[in-house]
Amino acid sequence: MKLSRLLLIFALVSAIVLLIWLIANAGYFLVKTDKLAKADALVVLMGSIADRALQTNDLYQKGWAPNVLLVEEGMEGFKALKRRGVVLKSNSEQFIEALNGLGILEEHIIKVPGPARSTQNEAILIRNFLLKEPYIDTLIVVSSSPHARRASMIFKQALKNKKRKFTVMVSPSIYTSYNPEGWWKRREDIQYTLSEYLKILNFQLLERFKL
Repeated sequence: MKLSRLLLIFALVSAIVLLIWLIANAGYFLVKTDKLAKADALVVLMGSIADRALQTNDLYQKGWAPNVLLVEEGMEGFKALKRRGVVLKSNSEQFIEALNGLGILEEHIIKVPGPARSTQNEAILIRNFLLKEPYIDTLIVVSSSPHARRASMIFKQALKNKKRKFTVMVSPSIYTSYNPEGWWKRREDIQYTLSEYLKILNFQLLERFKL
């Protein structure tokens, strides 16, 4: 067998092994976990309430930050329901109730006016709020575990190249059921993984330039 053919086979086998390794570790890449330092505020992102509220409370009770920031979420049809007399609590209100129930006093929770319909909206609204608050420049962003990588990318992009230096750390919720080790074994984890990679690609190619 000629040397060139052996090299081709070796290259193909190496590529297949690398592809398998990348697929197997795709979940771990999404679950970004930063080494934490004391911060001025925790930023809990809108979305699933229970896992993010629990993680936020754990960090708050351990003294990582004295305050919690959250952005008022935009909910489709919410105002129309209200006009028709239907009383429905917003996700933001449910978040605050959950945090209160866990022991975080309401005066330590700051609701940033929205409405936000995406993580990028939240990052922009948080940035605009912080530019008026000179004493908050170190943040710990809390989200569901597979959302942590993209959340970190978005907030670091939104808060860089400004007149002030901001420090952004991310803390994925340990209460999220996502399994990075075997993400391909459960339909929900497959959907979450593929969705996050598509959104990361979209962010890197298009959306980051809008921040």
